[in-house]
Amino acid sequence: MGLPDADMPEDDEGAPCNLSVQVRPFNLHSVQRMRELEPQHVDSLVSISGLVIRASSFIPDLRVAHFKCTSCGRDEQVPVQRARVDEPAQCE
Repeated sequence: MGLPDADMPEDDEGAPCNLSVQVRPFNLHSVQRMRELEPQHVDSLVSISGLVIRASSFIPDLRVAHFKCTSCGRDEQVPVQRARVDEPAQCE
């Protein structure tokens, strides 16, 4: 479901602008427990009740970062060391 065209912001020339919307749903009618999740819940909004016991970062698990040049399309793989990604400054 999208916004009607009449509600879309326009630039100076009357063309539709890119619109960024952030949504924070709460008080959903259906609340699942983590162990009750099933394949039918994939690609759908699900409210989960529970207590977070442990959380980990994704960056330390990253071993190789892949970059693609927007100009020429060249791919470059950069090894990640000590959870630090050294992004290439420019395409060679």
